Amino acid sequence: MKISPNKATRKWLWILLAALGLFFYAIGQSSDDTKEAGSTTVLSQAVSSLATDSRQTETSSASESISQTDTVSEQTPPVSKTDPGKASSSLPQTKPPASEIQSEKTIASSRPQTHPPATTPPAGAVNGRLAVHFIDVGQGDAILIQLPNGQNMLIDGGEASKSSVVVDFLKSKNVSHLDYLVATHPHADHIGGLPAVIKEFSIGQVYMLKVEHTTKTYENLLTTIADKGLKIKTARAGVSLLNETGLSVGILGPVSETYKDLNNYSAVVQIAYQNTDFLFLGDAEKESEAELVARYGNALAADVVKAGHHGSKTSSTAALIAATKAKHVIFSLGKDNSYGHPHENVWEAWHKTGAALYRTDASGTVTVISDG
Repeated sequence: MKISPNKATRKWLWILLAALGLFFYAIGQSSDDTKEAGSTTVLSQAVSSLATDSRQTETSSASESISQTDTVSEQTPPVSKTDPGKASSSLPQTKPPASEIQSEKTIASSRPQTHPPATTPPAGAVNGRLAVHFIDVGQGDAILIQLPNGQNMLIDGGEASKSSVVVDFLKSKNVSHLDYLVATHPHADHIGGLPAVIKEFSIGQVYMLKVEHTTKTYENLLTTIADKGLKIKTARAGVSLLNETGLSVGILGPVSETYKDLNNYSAVVQIAYQNTDFLFLGDAEKESEAELVARYGNALAADVVKAGHHGSKTSSTAALIAATKAKHVIFSLGKDNSYGHPHENVWEAWHKTGAALYRTDASGTVTVISDG
């Protein structure tokens, strides 16, 4: 069958139009797919950026809540290539501007501290109180006194074999200087450890009795004092070591200048701190005690008494016990000592007064602290 030219032309025209339609449809689909994909990418980046910014905001906020006074460092928010900042700027800001944080830091640091910084008290003070340490040196005496004015005082130093005990104890109490050093009398159980103390610490004033004694221990003490260029002041009744308002340290005995027994030469020290009194009897025996009672009477009254001669029956007469009216009595002695100290009748005599009794052989070092 023959086809007319007009019909043939129309046929090819429809075919051409159909082809063109398919071509443009394909192009349109490809363009739409590209836009769809592009939109998905942008949205994905924006969500990722917003999530990251939100996490960083929460992290920063948490860090500030832990330590508001730490150094503040400004953080630059993440920037997306598609600038999602506009979307994220509409979110509420949980992190205040750096300037506001700095202001809070400044305010916090300017607030008064609830607990003021600890201050170190004077070397000899225990929070401004009087502290008396009856150091356990076995059969002997060694007493560290930390005065409320910051000064330190040592009465005796035990045997030479206990010198390290005394030195270490003083160091444990932050003592570097002794304002007053008193050697009550020349017996080894009182002065043996003093040379080591004198060598180890700076010393202010030294008080001793002037009496002839020829033991090696005594000579060693005198040599050490001389080598350090110290001068000896005589320990005798009426000598005042310190006299301040509410605080005084004085020597009450020995009253006489000569005795048959060396123990009676013992320097007897009295400390008065406001309404409290301490009496240190050294090794004073009955003869010296009788003189003390006769001379001072009720002025011997003390809250704390260091019993004479480690509780020996040669000391602690009824008259002295009555005069002191002691509330606390300390016996400095060695465990199972060969002298039988403290003697039973002496212990019982003090006990009957109602005083509290302490002994270094049983309790170790005994510390008494007074606020006056």
